[in-house]
Amino acid sequence: MRASLRGQRKARPRLSTIHPKQQVRGAPHGSLSDAAVREIAKLLRKHVDQKILAQIVDELLEIRGDKDFRDVIETLVHALR
Repeated sequence: MRASLRGQRKARPRLSTIHPKQQVRGAPHGSLSDAAVREIAKLLRKHVDQKILAQIVDELLEIRGDKDFRDVIETLVHALR
Protein backbone atom coordinates (compact mmCIF):
# COMPACT_ATOMS: atom_id res chain seq x y z
CA MET A 1 0.00 0.00 0.00
CA ARG A 2 2.87 2.41 0.72
CA ALA A 3 4.22 2.04 -2.79
CA SER A 4 0.88 3.14 -4.25
CA LEU A 5 0.77 6.25 -2.03
CA ARG A 6 4.25 7.31 -3.09
CA GLY A 7 3.16 7.47 -6.69
CA GLN A 8 0.27 9.80 -5.78
CA ARG A 9 2.31 12.43 -3.95
CA LYS A 10 2.92 15.65 -5.79
CA ALA A 11 6.50 16.81 -6.03
CA ARG A 12 7.22 19.99 -4.14
CA PRO A 13 8.72 22.80 -6.19
CA ARG A 14 12.34 23.49 -5.33
CA LEU A 15 13.12 26.98 -4.18
CA SER A 16 16.47 28.29 -5.29
CA THR A 17 18.24 30.17 -2.55
CA ILE A 18 21.46 32.10 -2.38
CA HIS A 19 23.63 31.39 0.59
CA PRO A 20 24.40 34.68 2.41
CA LYS A 21 28.13 34.16 1.92
CA GLN A 22 27.78 33.74 -1.86
CA GLN A 23 28.44 36.67 -4.13
CA VAL A 24 25.80 37.91 -6.52
CA ARG A 25 27.05 39.20 -9.87
CA GLY A 26 30.50 39.99 -8.54
CA ALA A 27 29.34 42.21 -5.66
CA PRO A 28 29.15 41.16 -2.02
CA HIS A 29 25.65 40.31 -0.84
CA GLY A 30 23.84 43.46 0.24
CA SER A 31 26.17 46.03 -1.26
CA LEU A 32 25.06 48.74 -3.65
CA SER A 33 27.07 50.82 -6.04
CA ASP A 34 27.29 54.57 -5.49
CA ALA A 35 25.34 55.08 -8.71
CA ALA A 36 22.51 52.85 -7.42
CA VAL A 37 22.40 54.75 -4.12
CA ARG A 38 22.24 58.09 -5.96
CA GLU A 39 19.37 56.82 -8.14
CA ILE A 40 17.45 55.63 -5.07
CA ALA A 41 17.98 59.01 -3.40
CA LYS A 42 16.87 60.84 -6.55
CA LEU A 43 13.70 58.75 -6.75
CA LEU A 44 12.90 59.29 -3.05
CA ARG A 45 13.39 63.07 -3.35
CA LYS A 46 11.09 63.11 -6.39
CA HIS A 47 8.19 61.24 -4.75
CA VAL A 48 8.45 62.02 -1.02
CA ASP A 49 7.99 65.41 0.65
CA GLN A 50 10.77 66.85 2.80
CA LYS A 51 9.14 66.13 6.17
CA ILE A 52 8.65 62.44 5.38
CA LEU A 53 12.11 62.25 3.81
CA ALA A 54 13.64 63.60 7.04
CA GLN A 55 11.77 60.90 9.00
CA ILE A 56 13.06 58.22 6.61
CA VAL A 57 16.63 59.45 7.05
CA ASP A 58 16.29 59.43 10.85
CA GLU A 59 14.91 55.89 10.83
CA LEU A 60 17.59 54.67 8.44
CA LEU A 61 20.24 55.95 10.83
CA GLU A 62 18.68 53.96 13.68
CA ILE A 63 18.87 50.59 11.87
CA ARG A 64 21.55 48.29 13.23
CA GLY A 65 23.74 46.34 10.86
CA ASP A 66 27.22 45.22 10.00
CA LYS A 67 29.87 47.55 8.56
CA ASP A 68 28.90 46.96 4.92
CA PHE A 69 25.25 47.65 5.65
CA ARG A 70 26.09 50.76 7.67
CA ASP A 71 28.32 52.04 4.85
CA VAL A 72 25.46 51.72 2.36
CA ILE A 73 23.04 53.47 4.74
CA GLU A 74 25.53 56.29 5.38
CA THR A 75 26.01 56.73 1.62
CA LEU A 76 22.25 56.84 1.08
CA VAL A 77 21.73 59.33 3.91
CA HIS A 78 24.53 61.52 2.54
CA ALA A 79 22.92 61.43 -0.91
CA LEU A 80 19.54 62.39 0.58
CA ARG A 81 20.84 65.38 2.52
